[in-house]
Amino acid sequence: MTKAKSENGKLGYWEVTAIGVGGMVGGGIFAVLGLSVDLTRGGAPVVFFLAGIVALITSYSYAGATLLIANLVNLSSISTMGSAGFLLIFAAVNGANVILADETQSKGWLSLIGVGLCLSALAILLWQTAQSSPGQLWILLAMTAAALFIEITFRVATGRKISLSKGQNRDPR
Repeated sequence: MTKAKSENGKLGYWEVTAIGVGGMVGGGIFAVLGLSVDLTRGGAPVVFFLAGIVALITSYSYAGATLLIANLVNLSSISTMGSAGFLLIFAAVNGANVILADETQSKGWLSLIGVGLCLSALAILLWQTAQSSPGQLWILLAMTAAALFIEITFRVATGRKISLSKGQNRDPR
């Protein structure tokens, strides 16, 4: 199997746009197809056409932002951020399951092992990054701070609170 290559070996504007449109349309089709047919009572083709137009407009903006970031920030920094973000989120999900293991009918000890492995892998990633490219840690720190700022702002604006208490009603508002 041969690989397709662009002239300079980098993703261009149209390649990034195609990735964005494919992700949004593919995700939309698999995630909401049944619900959209039920809610629109036969109007699903029209709704998907309109959603496709919105996806094209949105992906145009995302493609521009992606190209801007990719040209201004070292791509290995973006890769490091993505890996660290995944490890943090996966550790948090496993941590929540440790607390809620009885309600989710799962093995809490297995989730606890998952938390430990994710945090260990994160520590190794951060150590390796600090040794090879310490400047990337500032980008990771800035992106983490931005994500926390957005989450806190959202929670304050909507009045939603995080609750992991067992046996209580989990209404997020």
